[in-house]
Amino acid sequence: MSNPAPQSQAVQAQLTALLFRNAGIGQAVNLLVASLLAYLGYISRPGPVIVFWWAWMCALSLSRYRLSLRFVAANPAADQAATWRDRYVRSIAMISLSWLVGGGLIMWGNSDPYRFMVGLALAGMVAGAVPILAPVRLAFRIYAVTILLGVALIVFAFAGQSLHWVFGILTLVFLGGVLSSANYLNQTLEASIQLGLEKSELVAGLEKARNDAEAANMAKSEFLATMSHEIRTPMNGILGFAQLLMMSGQTDEERQEQARILFNSAQTLLTLLNDILDFSKIEAGKVELERLAFDPGQLIHESVRLLTPPAVEKGLAIEAAWHGATGQRYWSDPNRLRQMLSNLIGNAIKFTAKGHVRIEGREVERDGDRALLEFSVSDSGIGIPESKRKLLFRAFSQVDSSVTREYGGTGLGLSIVRRLALLMDGDVGIEDAPGQGARVWFRIRASLVGAGEDTRQASRARPFLRTDAPRPDAEHFVLVAEDNPVNRVLVEQTLKKLQIRCQIVDNGLGAVNAITSGASPDLILMDCQMPVMDGFTATENIRRWEREGDRLPVPIVALTASAFQEDRDRCLAAGMDDFLTKPFTIDDLVVMMEKWTQDR
Repeated sequence: MSNPAPQSQAVQAQLTALLFRNAGIGQAVNLLVASLLAYLGYISRPGPVIVFWWAWMCALSLSRYRLSLRFVAANPAADQAATWRDRYVRSIAMISLSWLVGGGLIMWGNSDPYRFMVGLALAGMVAGAVPILAPVRLAFRIYAVTILLGVALIVFAFAGQSLHWVFGILTLVFLGGVLSSANYLNQTLEASIQLGLEKSELVAGLEKARNDAEAANMAKSEFLATMSHEIRTPMNGILGFAQLLMMSGQTDEERQEQARILFNSAQTLLTLLNDILDFSKIEAGKVELERLAFDPGQLIHESVRLLTPPAVEKGLAIEAAWHGATGQRYWSDPNRLRQMLSNLIGNAIKFTAKGHVRIEGREVERDGDRALLEFSVSDSGIGIPESKRKLLFRAFSQVDSSVTREYGGTGLGLSIVRRLALLMDGDVGIEDAPGQGARVWFRIRASLVGAGEDTRQASRARPFLRTDAPRPDAEHFVLVAEDNPVNRVLVEQTLKKLQIRCQIVDNGLGAVNAITSGASPDLILMDCQMPVMDGFTATENIRRWEREGDRLPVPIVALTASAFQEDRDRCLAAGMDDFLTKPFTIDDLVVMMEKWTQDR
C-alpha cells in the first residue's frame, strides 16, 4: 500500500472534483430561489435594493459556474486541488453572506408569514446543499452556519412572542442536524473514495505482478530455448566426433583433427556452464572480490596471449597497448579483470570477419591514492545499431536472433562484465557505428600500490598455460580418491601420459587406509562426494593421523565438480590445501602438480 500522505491528498482531490462537478446544479437552484425571494421581497416592499440584491446573486451564481468550468478545463493534478478548493470556499462564503443579507431584507419589517416563508426557504436551501457541498466540510459549514445562524439571530432580534422563540430554536436545532448529516456524508464519501483508490492500487499491483510474471516466464522460456540450443550444439560435436574417433580406417591426421574439434566443443560447453555459474553467483550476491596487486600492462598482455590463437586462425591482427606509467601497480581483483577482458576480446574476435582487434588500457583520472582505470576493446567488425545498444549489457540478450544463429552465445558475457564493473565502482559503455566496428569499454576504481609497499603476500594469478608446459618429475607418486569410473580412468591415463605413478581408490575410506598402511604419496587428489566415506571426512581423518604421529602433512587437493566459494571454503576448513574444479584440463593438473610437489 502506498504512503498515507499522498493517498490522503488523492482523496481530497477527488472530493474537490466532486464539489465542482455538482456546482452546475447548485447554481441553477440558487438562481431559481433567489428569483422567487426577490419577487416576494419586491411585492412586499418594492424598491431598487431588492432588485440590486437579485442582480448580485445572479452575478455570483454565474461567477461560480464559470469557476467550475475553468476547473474542468484545467483538470488540475492532486497537488493543485487545494488551490481550487480554497477558491470555491471563498465563493461559498460570499454567496452565503449574500443569502443572509437578502433574507434579512425581506424578513425585517414584514409580517410573520413572510418571515417564516423566507426562513423556511433558506432552511430548504441549506438542506438541499448537503449532498452538493458535503464533499468539502469547510464549505458546507460556512454555508450552513452563516445562513441558519443568521436567520435564528434575526428571528430572536424581532421576537415578540413565544412562536418566534420556538422558530429560532428550531432553526438552530435544524442547523445542528444538517451539520451532522453533512459530516456523516463527508466521511462516507471519503471512505468510499479511499477504498476505491486502494482497490485501484491493488488492481494495478496485481496487474504489474501478472505482467512481471509473464515477462519472467517468457524470459525463462527464451533462456531455456537458448540454453537448449547452446548446449546441444557443442554436445553434438562431442558425441559425433567421439563416434568418429572410434571408427576404424582413419589416418592419424584425421584423428588429430577430430580430437581437436571434440576438445574445442567441450571447451565451448565449459565456457557456457561457467558463464551461467558466474551470472548466478553475481545475481545471488555471492561474488567476493579479491584485493591483489597487479600490473595493467601485464594483465593486458596475458589476456591477449590467451586469445591470440583464435584471432590468428581468422586472419585478424591483434594489438595491445597500456597508455599508463610503466610498472605502475594497483590493488584490485586481477582474476575478475582478466575474465572481463577475455569476454570483450572473445566477442570482438567472434564478431569480426576481417581486420583487427585492439586492446587498450589507460588511467582516466586519479584522486589521491585512488584511480579510475579504463580497459577497452575495439574492432573492425559488424558494429551495433544505436537502437539495439540498450540490449547489449542485458542478461540473455543479443542484438537479434540472427546473431545467436550465426555466431552463437548466450548473451551472458557482457552482462557479467557490466555487473562486475559496477561491483568495482565502475561502469561500461560502447561507441560504434554499424558496419564500421565497435569500441566496448569498462572502467573500475582501483587503489595505487605505493612505492615500497609490500605485495609479496598477494596471490599472483597464473598466466595462460600451453599443453607443452614443463611436466612434473616422473618419480612423483599421486594417490587418487575418485568414485566415478570415467573420472578414475581419465585421471589415471592423464597421470600415465605425464609419467607419474598413481594409486587409485574409489572412496575416502580407501584413501585413509592407504595412507595409514604406509603409502607415501607426494600429492592426494581427493574427490569430495563419494560413497562409504566422503572426501571431507577422509581428509579430517588423515590430518588427525598425521598430527597424532607428528608426521609431515601430505598435500591434499580437492577434485570436485562443486565450484562455489562455499564449497572451496568447506574444503579448506576440512584440511585440504587446494581446489581443482572439474572439468579440468591437463594444464590445470600440471600446474597443481608443480605447485605442490616441487619441494617434495
